Amino acid sequence: MFDMNEVQAERLLDVQQTLISQIALGTSQKECLERIASEIEYLIALPDVFCSILILEGSCLKSGAAPSLDADYCAAIEGVKIGPNVGSCGTAAFKKKSVYVSSISTDPLWTDYKELALKAGLRACWSVPIIASYGDVLGTFALYFGHERDVDKESIRLVKRFCNLASLVMERDVNESKSKALHQALKHNSHRFESFAQAMPDLVLIFDEDGNYADIYGSQPDSLILPSSLLKGRNLSDVMPPAKSMSMMNVIRQCLVEKTRTVFEYDLDVQEGPRSFEARISPIPHYNPDYPERGHVIWVATDVTERKRADDTIRKLSFYDAVTSLPNRRLLKERLALQVRKASDRGLNGGILYLDLNDFKRINDTVGASGGDLMIVEVAKRIADELDLRDSLARVGGDDFVILLDQMSPNLKAFSNSVTTAAAKVLSVFDERFKVADNWFRVTARIGISLFGHEHIAPEKLINQAESAMYRAKELGERVVFFDSSVQEAQVERIHMEYDLERALENHEISVFYQPQVNGVGRVVGFEALMRWQHPERGFVSPLEFIPLAEQLGIIPELQELVLRHVCGLIRVLEASKKLAPDFRVAVNISACQFSKDDFETALLDIISGFNVPPSRLTLEITEGTVLENIDNAIIQMQNLQSLGFDMSIDDFGTGYSSLAYLQKLPVNEIKIDKSFVDDIELSDTGRSIVDVIIYLSRQLGCRVVAEGVEKDSQTEYLVGKSVDVLQGYHFARPMPIETLMPWIDEQPTSIETPLAKRA
Repeated sequence: MFDMNEVQAERLLDVQQTLISQIALGTSQKECLERIASEIEYLIALPDVFCSILILEGSCLKSGAAPSLDADYCAAIEGVKIGPNVGSCGTAAFKKKSVYVSSISTDPLWTDYKELALKAGLRACWSVPIIASYGDVLGTFALYFGHERDVDKESIRLVKRFCNLASLVMERDVNESKSKALHQALKHNSHRFESFAQAMPDLVLIFDEDGNYADIYGSQPDSLILPSSLLKGRNLSDVMPPAKSMSMMNVIRQCLVEKTRTVFEYDLDVQEGPRSFEARISPIPHYNPDYPERGHVIWVATDVTERKRADDTIRKLSFYDAVTSLPNRRLLKERLALQVRKASDRGLNGGILYLDLNDFKRINDTVGASGGDLMIVEVAKRIADELDLRDSLARVGGDDFVILLDQMSPNLKAFSNSVTTAAAKVLSVFDERFKVADNWFRVTARIGISLFGHEHIAPEKLINQAESAMYRAKELGERVVFFDSSVQEAQVERIHMEYDLERALENHEISVFYQPQVNGVGRVVGFEALMRWQHPERGFVSPLEFIPLAEQLGIIPELQELVLRHVCGLIRVLEASKKLAPDFRVAVNISACQFSKDDFETALLDIISGFNVPPSRLTLEITEGTVLENIDNAIIQMQNLQSLGFDMSIDDFGTGYSSLAYLQKLPVNEIKIDKSFVDDIELSDTGRSIVDVIIYLSRQLGCRVVAEGVEKDSQTEYLVGKSVDVLQGYHFARPMPIETLMPWIDEQPTSIETPLAKRA
């Protein structure tokens, strides 16, 4: 089922406004339809969804747009005649109602066409007829799927939105074609003019050069100011107000003098009420055989009242939000540009407030999208009630509002205080609960503020600054935060880092380094595998910087797999060279987000079994924080891994919330003393005491003790004197890539010694 998220909803709104603007500006039918088809495919976001828009010409369907549909299939159905059993589209156009086929291979409507569709990889097709405002079928709007798919309301709701846009495009072209057809027919067949004009839905008037009604044709008599029997032979000035008759006479004279077609729009109170007309006026030479020298014009008047209303709606949608009727982002930017120019020219300070509702998704999930819209309307009303009449409140996203303050001041400090007060006043509207669909909701919000003054700043940049400040307010747990350029620079840097990290795997920028671990006599007993990112521009990026990003981006599984495969490959090479003792192990750090996954154990076994590496070769390091996130599940997971032969290690022990109450329950083989405690050995008695306590606890629990971050002789002597099992740090060897590691191993004794067994 298609479920539109907030980002998709914002894009849909933007696309609708853009398309409506293109329609109003006269963009070609093909370009508009292609844009509509491409955008619905993008919003549904399935790899095998294909949009097709077909245009009905007579009783045959012709291609309008199909940006992704198989070209051979499109060619095969071009010009297909509609009927009661002609697939989804032919049937929808014939029956003038929607046809949803979830299985092309079995539906009887597709009997004659299923082989063609199946060959093109199409398995389902939903089709909606495109209906003109006057009721005629203009074409069909269809979604094809590469898999069998039952119809769902949200997808059809989206289809019908875009279907309405397609109808606007196609109806505009049909009307233009009708007018062109009329003029062409009159030009080539004047003898049949009267019968043809009578059949036209438009009003056809013949005026002579003095403005007298010579003839009246057409099927819309109510569109005349008086019945035709009372108009023929009378002058415009006899039946219309002076200003109106004068303007029409000016058009008639211009058309006769210039001998060209003229288009003229006018409003008129006719028999059926106030209407708007668009007239196309052309000269007709020798219309009256009795007076061939007398000039005449044909005045073809089309009732465009509904179109003008639609145009007004289009203009409104271009600048106003459809749900709240507030200014949208486009109109806000125009007003903001004027305010920025005013502030710069007069040496004043101005400001905008960017407001975002907290956890609005919870409300949408409870009362649905329509209920969410009611909430947005109520929020907008409350905010507007607290603002000065000259302030501008705009809706710029799903639950995002921007307030452009009319107030400005030359005193920055005083103005900042005033803006803070205005923000507090706005936030006060959330003190009372909101009622939607018999549900009461407590709603909160955050506000980001961006100020402007003497410099010309682009409106979009100011809005982005205020939005950045709003997100900063969320991070800090504050209600209101002013924009800080240094914070934004850090956020931009983070975005760039995320972008680069997503591509680092593809570009083979992530590598594995190994740091040797030694026993008390300096013999190598294992390695720790460490991820390294060699950025093409930044150089080496610290794991402390990119691992949290990887967790947020959801690419930890890929990174974890890369490390494990690299480690398994190394172990296989060392075993083949007879370099390893039976209990030699490589330590691998396991991320908290990966460790908690249900499929972690399966994924781990799949990788090592592919290399034929036994679990006994690996020590899995997890942090205290990982354990404490869900200690009961962590214990079960660790027990399962131990039973398979893996060793479990608690990394950075003592830096978290260490507790004997949980530590004695954990199935742990090894405890690692963090580098921060090793550094303190030389600095104070307290530092040494902490290390002694960790060693003592480890002994009582029967665990190996590993000290990491050892860099000095004095630290080594102290730790060896305390019978620490394994030492690791720059004092022995730095982390190194496999290209350096292999020669380094060759320099070591022929058999790399095993770590000490777990104490009883």
